[in-house]
Amino acid sequence: MKKSIKHSGDLWLFTFIFILVSSCQKDKDNDHTTKTKTELLTAGTWKYTGAIISPVYDYYGDGVLVTNIFDIMKDCEKDDFEIYKTNGTWEYNEGATKCDPSYPQIFSLPWKFADNETKLILGTDENAILVLTATTLKLRYTFEDAGVIYTEEDTYEH
Repeated sequence: MKKSIKHSGDLWLFTFIFILVSSCQKDKDNDHTTKTKTELLTAGTWKYTGAIISPVYDYYGDGVLVTNIFDIMKDCEKDDFEIYKTNGTWEYNEGATKCDPSYPQIFSLPWKFADNETKLILGTDENAILVLTATTLKLRYTFEDAGVIYTEEDTYEH
């Protein structure tokens, strides 16, 4: 009987130590610090990872109609990236390979939020923010070409 009481005491001691150690470890996935949209947007570089358009569009003007622009983009376009700076400057960087050597390596415009931070203004272009997390940015904008209204959704990731 004394032997089972001792094991029971050991079990309680082990359980107590396990709970104590577990509760002291920082839970990285459960960080309750909420970042602002500015902090999320300006946290690093954004790499282009997707572009969908509707209705179908002749992206390169070569007669090929597509809805998935990213699938047909050239490698020299896919290595480009964007940076949103806290001073309100957006930078577009041509990346390691440039499609046209005469293009500047970096192009910049002012950026700002609008409509309670649900829209992102780049220069004069308005983009609806569909997703903005620590790892993903998804924007939607519309434009007109030859009397047709197109809607494009672009996705970026860190």
